[in-house]
Amino acid sequence: MGVLTFSTHATRRFSAEPQLVYEILIDYDGYAEWAPLVTKSKLLAKEGELAIAEFELVHKKAGKVTVEAIHGKNRLVLTRVISGKVPVFQWEWTIAAADKNECDVTLSIEGNKDWNWLAGGYGDFMSPKFGLDRLQSELAVFQPELAIADAQGEKILELSETDEGLVCWLRGKKYIFNPATEGKS
Repeated sequence: MGVLTFSTHATRRFSAEPQLVYEILIDYDGYAEWAPLVTKSKLLAKEGELAIAEFELVHKKAGKVTVEAIHGKNRLVLTRVISGKVPVFQWEWTIAAADKNECDVTLSIEGNKDWNWLAGGYGDFMSPKFGLDRLQSELAVFQPELAIADAQGEKILELSETDEGLVCWLRGKKYIFNPATEGKS
């Protein structure tokens, strides 16, 4: 890397199978739901392990960005910018199986140092840690339970689906939700 470029990475362990992480990363139509600064996203073309997608970004300078991606089933998604005005030119997601139902995900980002983007509050776009945070939030949608903790780590809310129905623990109290019969309240 030169003086005008950067390369950074971060790794995190997720409570998810590698296949689930991989499926989220290759669902280009869904990036607007979780990826940093992406307001619209769509898959333009896919052939085998190659894909071309288009992202519309919040940043006023970027507009639309077109990327090409190379997939390595359940282990790698390498995305490179082919058109658009963004300081990042490559994202590489590597996925490695870890313990049972867990995987380690590394996000490596390479690009050009662009102080205008950083000064504009868009540093998260170039932050692998923030990208992993956003992936974690998307993975939570697919998890069988949801838990929210306060700043000290104490669980405030925990939701899980059990044989009893939907179980909600709210500040230490257990609530069980069962489907209502249609037409009755």
